[in-house]
Amino acid sequence: VTCYFHFLSSLIETEQDVRELRTTKVFRTHLKSDVEVVDLFKTIHNNLMIDYNSYQEVSKELLNHYNQRYKSQITEFAREHFSRPWSVLAFIAVLVYLFLSAVQTYCAFHPK
Repeated sequence: VTCYFHFLSSLIETEQDVRELRTTKVFRTHLKSDVEVVDLFKTIHNNLMIDYNSYQEVSKELLNHYNQRYKSQITEFAREHFSRPWSVLAFIAVLVYLFLSAVQTYCAFHPK
């Protein structure tokens, strides 16, 4: 538990960090504000005695994941726009329609 609190406190330095962790559902809080969460983790962090290398590998993986922002943006786009099977089918239908329209236009201008 101590290492977990240390790890979370290393992620939480500002109110923005708390807001992002809440919106991505990493954790939930029943405190009144994000400032209280930051203060709580700072207080806990100041009173911990831990091995600082415990989560070094996890921190590296998180940084690598964060640095690959385009992958997470693609994933977020896919979740937002293709969360239902009908939206996927509609997207495929639009692609087929556009392809067939392009073929028809080409054939109209270049008859055999």
